[in-house]
Formats: sequence, structure tokens, C-alpha cells
Amino acid sequence: KRAFEENYKLLKLSSIYDVASSFPTAIKTALYVMGTPVKPYARPPLMEEPADIVNAIKEVLKELGLHD
Repeated sequence: KRAFEENYKLLKLSSIYDVASSFPTAIKTALYVMGTPVKPYARPPLMEEPADIVNAIKEVLKELGLHD
């Protein structure tokens, strides 16, 4: 049962890739939102995610208990 629950969390967490513009910016934005000391932007041609995407990532992290 616990494995099923953890798998669900991983699947939910991977949904940030669907809302972000790219894999690197999804990861960097999630880490930044969680308080990890990373810059929320990547090198060109990638750009920082807009506020609505950051908020969507925050919501996913909140659902998983990874953000206040």
C-alpha cells in the first residue's frame, strides 16, 4: 500500500512537466519554490517561467506537502 501511495506522489510531482515550458525550468522552478538556493532561470534559449506557471507548480507542491 505504501508503495502505491509513493508512486502516486511521484506521478503527481511529474505533472509539473506538463505545465512548465521545459524540463529544466520545471525542475529549477520547483526547487526554487521549495526554498532551495537555485536561480529560477536557465540559460537561453530557456526563460524563467511566468507567474501563472510558478503558481501552478506551487499548487502541485502544496498538494504533496512539499511547500507551505
